[in-house]
Amino acid sequence: HQVGAGLGYNPRTTRILQLIDNPSAQDFAIRSEKLSSLAAENSALLERIRELEQRSGAAADGSKDGASDQLPESSPFFHTIDNLRNENCDLTQQLEDSIKLINRYKKEWKRKAAELREVVYSILGYRVDFLANGSVRFTSMYASDIDESFVFTSGDDNLGVMRLSGGGSKAYLMGLSNDIRYWVQERGSIPGFMATITLQGFETHSDQADIQTQE
Repeated sequence: HQVGAGLGYNPRTTRILQLIDNPSAQDFAIRSEKLSSLAAENSALLERIRELEQRSGAAADGSKDGASDQLPESSPFFHTIDNLRNENCDLTQQLEDSIKLINRYKKEWKRKAAELREVVYSILGYRVDFLANGSVRFTSMYASDIDESFVFTSGDDNLGVMRLSGGGSKAYLMGLSNDIRYWVQERGSIPGFMATITLQGFETHSDQADIQTQE
């Protein structure tokens, strides 16, 4: 415990034991092998470049041998090309897998969003629609027209703007003036205002249903 906490550790008197074939050692061995392979390939490529430069100089004197520029298939140059090709295939596969995963996430998100939308509508009585400009439209289940929907837009400094969809009807807006003044302007409660709209819509629909029943 003291060694793990960095206390009382003296490298001359304390030995730390570990498995020879542990994950860290395996990872280090793999990395070392890759580095050694890359270093060998790099050295071979540099040597090949020097040979080509020398032959290019000789070609200027008319002594170039065209057949000698052929690289054998065992050349480290081709090993490098193969490694790059394999890495490209791996990256392509990873990209395809990522695209498939993102598409699955999108489908799941749409499904969950639709479920949440229905839950909000069933419990709170408002249909929620996210508009292309970033605004959110709330339409009461008791609204008689889309112009009776409320659109909320976030502004700077967390200040929001509430308006009726499409400007709303003047008659409907005038009927809400007292509620807007009481709940929004004086109380600063958007939830209170929206709940009041729901109650008023419910009463209106109930009264209309009663009249139709009596007729």
